Amino acid sequence: MVEHTPGPWIVGYAASGKPYIVADHGKRWNNPTICHLYEDVTPEGSVTIEPWLEAFDNAEANARVVAAAPEMLAILEKYVTVLESDDKEALTKLLQETRDVIEDIKGS
Repeated sequence: MVEHTPGPWIVGYAASGKPYIVADHGKRWNNPTICHLYEDVTPEGSVTIEPWLEAFDNAEANARVVAAAPEMLAILEKYVTVLESDDKEALTKLLQETRDVIEDIKGS
């Protein structure tokens, strides 16, 4: 099975202001793009140099959820380990970590 692009993933913005998800590997250039959150709305038969792109109404909210995917996976893996170990202190810490990710996703 092919592995996903390692995180962290962050929300980036095109020059047009449209959001996309990019892997933040600490490079100024060439961080891999994970996905774009807009669609091509170029009219049928239009001759244009570039497509007309339109951001989805909920693109910002979707971007936060998608960007958090690697972090959510890591937390789920920690839950499995902590629940199997029955470590109450580790579980309390993990619950707070989970709340922090949820806040980030909701933009709170």
